[in-house]
Amino acid sequence: MTFITFEGGEGTGKTTVVRQVVEIMNQYKSDGLAVTREVVAVNDPGGCPSASKIRKILLTGEQDEFLGATELLLFTAARYELVNRVIRPHLEADRIVISDRFTDSTRVYQTRGNKISPVLVEETISAFTDGLRPTFSILLDAPVEVTLPRAKARSGPETRFEDMDISVHQEIRNKFLRLFGAKNKATYAIVDVTQPLEKVVEQCVSIIVSRAI
Repeated sequence: MTFITFEGGEGTGKTTVVRQVVEIMNQYKSDGLAVTREVVAVNDPGGCPSASKIRKILLTGEQDEFLGATELLLFTAARYELVNRVIRPHLEADRIVISDRFTDSTRVYQTRGNKISPVLVEETISAFTDGLRPTFSILLDAPVEVTLPRAKARSGPETRFEDMDISVHQEIRNKFLRLFGAKNKATYAIVDVTQPLEKVVEQCVSIIVSRAI
């Protein structure tokens, strides 16, 4: 089983990087090089019709629309749908799954501003992921002064988190760096996304092929 997650704050380019990484890895597979299994991408929250409905509720509207526990439960409900309807079936079919966000985002975002206890977050994650953990995680990182303008330049209605104060975005970046710094060094990497996109994608593919599959 190979389950890889990409994490990071707003504007770090996760969606674009994941898409390009999956394209390259599937090209490797078709060419008989380095990768022998099909690679699929999912996004959390979302990834299936039921979870996408919850995503729309979570990522639009006002920043303080939900109490902390409500927000946590909504993200958890969307992930439960994604894990059981999409991720596990792909893993059971021996595909490599790469997810744009997963439980580390919940650990960081839902504890921002001390909105909710990290203990409750961990208990909720444990209860509704049925023990599924990433094989390997990549944190895409850059100063918020770089990433936040990128995030705000995106079009579309999903701006609830992009519109947070810059101090909150800094808190989120710091939480991600602390969280990844505490992980087993064999199960994660941090990639600097101030580099050109081509270099970021190349580095991510190299890391995954050499360390995760």
